[in-house]
Amino acid sequence: MLKALIGEIPAACLFAHPAARRDLAGQVAYLPQSDGVDASFPFSVDEIVAVAGRPRGEENRRLAATGAAALRRRSLASLSGGERRRVFVARTLLFDRSLYFLDEPAAAVDQASASRLYEAIGARIAESRAAAIVVAHDADSAAAHATLRLRLADGRLDVERLRAPFATDGEASA
Repeated sequence: MLKALIGEIPAACLFAHPAARRDLAGQVAYLPQSDGVDASFPFSVDEIVAVAGRPRGEENRRLAATGAAALRRRSLASLSGGERRRVFVARTLLFDRSLYFLDEPAAAVDQASASRLYEAIGARIAESRAAAIVVAHDADSAAAHATLRLRLADGRLDVERLRAPFATDGEASA
């Protein structure tokens, strides 16, 4: 679904015009469910995050926020699935966009790391006044950091407001 929304695969009536897809591409950062990078290719974590073209201090901040700062000098091939995920979430958050599509950002990580990733995503969204659409199978973990929860079950879409936009934990709506 996310690939269709961002124009990576064809979808009837969704961003059908090529100019609309190009305009959208400059406003959207996308984290796929699988990073698709061949682990045997000799990329370092430094090289993966450098793709975003951000200053080194910004890279350090995003890697630290996702718990991946200590991985900077390691090769991609040496990382576990959870470590890779933290690196790719950090890289996605380096892009200055108004909309972030994140497909299973906390896949392959433990509960503490998942919470840290969702906090990093929330901080990025709040600081840039952007929006994020997160697909997550662990809905409770993601909901602890979300504004709205959209749940598709039994052919129905349920919408639940969880907190005010850009609210801190102390300001969560009742």
